[in-house]
Amino acid sequence: MLSSSSKMSLRDATGARAARSALFGARREGDDEAQRAFASRNLDMQVQQNDAEIQAIASKVSTVKHISIEMRSILGQQLDDIEDLDGSMTSANSMLGRTMNRLSDMIATGGSRNICYLALFMVAIFFVLYSLFQYFRASEA
Repeated sequence: MLSSSSKMSLRDATGARAARSALFGARREGDDEAQRAFASRNLDMQVQQNDAEIQAIASKVSTVKHISIEMRSILGQQLDDIEDLDGSMTSANSMLGRTMNRLSDMIATGGSRNICYLALFMVAIFFVLYSLFQYFRASEA
């Protein structure tokens, strides 16, 4: 037989369980199924978020790929331009070398008439440059 204090403590424990059950919900067989459904929805939501992130990353990778292809095309064009410039500079260098050789040959022959023409040409160029300088200087003032 139970004493009266034991009966009271049993009644308090039962009341406490009932209060806890009312407050937090009782564990029933349906609770396991609800938890599985919640876990399934949570998993589906995570999969959708992962798919969205994968799509965003794929879009960014595609953009970077497009940019790198454009850069390669531009660099190829610039390389062609540099090669053309190199060819032009080589041609100009050889032309200048030939001119210097001709000038050296002319000076070595000692023809006084050719040296006079060269001196007159240089004086004429100097005079033209001086007049242009004076003209632009006067137009600014």
